Amino acid sequence: MPGTERRVAMPGRRAADRRTRTNDWVRVLLLLAALGVSAYVLLVARGLSLPIREADALREAALQQNARLLAAETRARLAPVDAALKTASAALSRDAGAPLAALELARATAPEAAFAVIGVDGEAQAVLGAPAEAFRARRPEAAGPVPAATRDGTALLVTIGSESRIVARIPVGALSGEGDARLALASASEGVVAAAAPGLLGQTSMAAFGLDLPELRTQPTPRAVKGGVVAAAPVGNTGLTAVAVAPAPSGAAALLNDAWVLGAPLAVGVVVMLLMLLSAWRRGRSRVQWAASENRFRVAVEAARCGVWEWDLQGETVTVSDFMAEMLGLPKGGAIPADAVMARIHPRYRPEVEHALSQASTFGAFEVTFPVAAPDGRARWIDARGQARGARGDAGFSEILGVALDITEARRAKAAAQAAESRLRDGVESISDAFVLFDRQGRLL
Repeated sequence: MPGTERRVAMPGRRAADRRTRTNDWVRVLLLLAALGVSAYVLLVARGLSLPIREADALREAALQQNARLLAAETRARLAPVDAALKTASAALSRDAGAPLAALELARATAPEAAFAVIGVDGEAQAVLGAPAEAFRARRPEAAGPVPAATRDGTALLVTIGSESRIVARIPVGALSGEGDARLALASASEGVVAAAAPGLLGQTSMAAFGLDLPELRTQPTPRAVKGGVVAAAPVGNTGLTAVAVAPAPSGAAALLNDAWVLGAPLAVGVVVMLLMLLSAWRRGRSRVQWAASENRFRVAVEAARCGVWEWDLQGETVTVSDFMAEMLGLPKGGAIPADAVMARIHPRYRPEVEHALSQASTFGAFEVTFPVAAPDGRARWIDARGQARGARGDAGFSEILGVALDITEARRAKAAAQAAESRLRDGVESISDAFVLFDRQGRLL
């Protein structure tokens, strides 16, 4: 007669409910295997992407070289211009009435540049190598020793002097680097002064490249910004910075870098740990809810003075609740041999119990009444009823689950009532005279 109201304390009491503890370990091993496979796949992918990453490294080195080359070329163009401006300034100081002669001396020193003398009124007093309009800066206030940009962005203007200023115009040249690199020149005062993309002219370094110019000048290696890679090199002491920009690398190398390869397995491990903690929390909550349900069940069963049992016909064991064990006269509930239960039943009624078990194995229903010896030596009558559970096999049902009630007092009351009725009947039948019998309410019986 298996079953116990304290089912939480006896896990696996039913065959269908039994779970092996190896399931959790199997789940953990599967998760660890998945973690190992993911780490292996990432490492393999990293190895496969090695040529791409090496190509990207070479690409960044070439980008840095483009910036340095632009800085060197710009420095080479500006160096003779500085000497030419000093020569022209000295000549103009000696003879202020011969500005063109001063410009010819400057042009002889720097033949690639154009020169002009600008008066205090802003008008050109003399030009050489380019028209007067070519010497107008985009921002007139930016004109000075630091190179400024012309209006069309194709040349740089360098100015010396205060009253009669001498202005040198130096062509920027081609701003196209190797591969897909785009070149630009920038200054702190004017922003981008020359660029392969005209839309960048006049923009600040932050707007154009995503970095402030002081930070850009101190970058030793290319840096990824605004969807691209930028490299920079200072142009000597001129205040200019040469900048090379290329699109950001794409593909597997952009994703499977060292940080990703190391971080992805760690992230997977954290996710696995969180899932395991969540699963453990859910199991704990289910156990609490199950324990509360079992407690309510136990209280209800004990209040009804009902015992619960489960009989395993194949295993020949009976699991009984504490109250059922008390009714049978057993020390405590739990799984006990079927022979121990049969030994508690009066020998005269054992065949009836065995027949009821056989019928339950065949048809599924169990019902029998039998006496057991009470501690006081008197008979205790138990009414047991149950139903087969699980699927029916070739040999019939193998498990029967049911309840049992102590009907001793009910049988005694019934026997007492029958005895009283028998005595009353005997008394009535012994009277020879006619009589009538009324109940307490005055009704004729």
